[in-house]
Amino acid sequence: MLHRDLTFGVFGKWLHVVDDQERYPPLFGFDQLFGGPTVKFLLLLSLQARCINISNEVLTLLRDGHVEAAAARTRSLWEVVVTSVVLVSSREENGWEITDRYYLSTLHEMQKDGFDDDHSPDLADFPGLTEKIRDAWGKEFFDQYGWARPLIPNLPPKARVTFRHLEEVAGGEDFRFLYREFNHAVHSGATNTVTRLDTRRPDINPTRPTADFETTARVGWACTRFSTICLTETALSISTGTSEWDSMLSCWEVLELSEEITEAFDECIGGHSHD
Repeated sequence: MLHRDLTFGVFGKWLHVVDDQERYPPLFGFDQLFGGPTVKFLLLLSLQARCINISNEVLTLLRDGHVEAAAARTRSLWEVVVTSVVLVSSREENGWEITDRYYLSTLHEMQKDGFDDDHSPDLADFPGLTEKIRDAWGKEFFDQYGWARPLIPNLPPKARVTFRHLEEVAGGEDFRFLYREFNHAVHSGATNTVTRLDTRRPDINPTRPTADFETTARVGWACTRFSTICLTETALSISTGTSEWDSMLSCWEVLELSEEITEAFDECIGGHSHD
């Protein structure tokens, strides 16, 4: 409900009161390719919607006893949250550069990965765009996370932006231990392979859903905390950018509920969710 309020009640209302020049500033001289605040708000809403979807997936997986799969999806959730918080830093004072760069990185990403989407723009629709981007932002823009390079001013010229850099920009270092922990649910490293083996079990290795209450609570705590960060950052950024504050009361109610949920999860694991 809050996401819908932000989309139609806040962003939608703003769209009707600003002029086209503010709504759709063209990028690199292409009228059909626009950036600015409209793109920023749309990107944040899209990331928040994805955050909601992943959170629902995690809830379903936890209910069914698929704790490892839930941890893997919570790791993905953290990546979405960090990206969202980083994009919040894109403001009128810096020419909306970060969200414009993130948006344009989509075109290169889609071409590189052979991604075909009928309703999304294509590089072929904008002849000369790649060259204009390279001239303006350098070839480093086309690296993974190259869109975020202006946010790391002390990065050596030949170094590449990493997700760790984005975490630092987003102020998410306090949750990195969870990201590293949930990495084991994604990759086939030795730690996960060895710790799954339990000779006390009749089947030695688990092959079915498990009732692991402590891990379930730990993943649930992380998922709730991550999704709340995304919600509040998105709501505050869009409300501030549009001067529409109606959704913030609902946001406060969600925050209070989120706090109750995380406290309940914390009690289940003896207050060790922050270790």
